[in-house]
Amino acid sequence: MEELYELIKAGYSNAEILAMNNDYILNIERLDRVRTELLIDKFKNTRRTDLKVIYISGATGTGKTRGILDKHGDGNVYRVNDYEHPFDGYSCQNILAFDEFRSQLRLSDMLNYCDIYPIQLPARYANKFACYETVYIISNWSLEDQYKEVQKDNPESWKAFLRRIHEVTIYKEDG
Repeated sequence: MEELYELIKAGYSNAEILAMNNDYILNIERLDRVRTELLIDKFKNTRRTDLKVIYISGATGTGKTRGILDKHGDGNVYRVNDYEHPFDGYSCQNILAFDEFRSQLRLSDMLNYCDIYPIQLPARYANKFACYETVYIISNWSLEDQYKEVQKDNPESWKAFLRRIHEVTIYKEDG
């Protein structure tokens, strides 16, 4: 069991571990539980000082989401596209992508999700610890079109949101 623990700690995926020794197939559920516990332990008391927030906007069909998935790998990216229960399916992915974002979440929540401090993400059955190190906010809307009311009524909160965004990328229709 110690060898198995060390493989998980070293970052090997379940598939890689099974390829090394298929006897571990009997412990497949334990692999996920141990991996999750290690990540939670790492992030529950750790400020994510390297957290990077990137805003990507552009026309439909220009490859915004595809570019992120191609860069990081589909399994490493948690795509939020259900804004009623955004984190129900989150399982410690290190890339978080708010896909097709149009101010669906309260700005106060987005400020927390894009901040460096440890946070539990709300989920229906059990909250999840944030283990992501990169956040993408992907939208057809320009950054300036998000949270129009907040920009007018609470400019300090809007400025706080802008401070959390490290990079803005605009995809043009012509490439």
